[in-house]
Amino acid sequence: MHLILFLILLTNSPIASQTQDTGGYKCVTISVDDFYSDMKLKPELKVIDVSMKTEFLTERIENAINIPLSKLPCRKAEEISRETVIYLYCKSGVRSCWAASKFNDMGFKYIYSLEGGIRLEKGWAACGRKKG
Repeated sequence: MHLILFLILLTNSPIASQTQDTGGYKCVTISVDDFYSDMKLKPELKVIDVSMKTEFLTERIENAINIPLSKLPCRKAEEISRETVIYLYCKSGVRSCWAASKFNDMGFKYIYSLEGGIRLEKGWAACGRKKG
């Protein structure tokens, strides 16, 4: 029974590259490569940009939705199933880790933050990924 549960969790969860402490909550980050491949292979996951709306309109990952960190919790987030795998990002990865903590407080189980965000030299842009 425990093995079956473990395998179910393993198939729903990406391989996390590290954790970052956001004041009691351990933010699980995911590498750019894993984030990108999972977006293509798992259309059911939600990609959420937690940047301000002006930042989102300027620069974003294709098919992402915008829920600014400052607006959490909100009705838009409440409408998402707690079982949905959620990939969060921002410019540097800092706000997305704080947002992961808020999503965790709202009862979400599978929350991951893009390591390095979309602007830093180790992030999305540095790996030549397309933005929307």
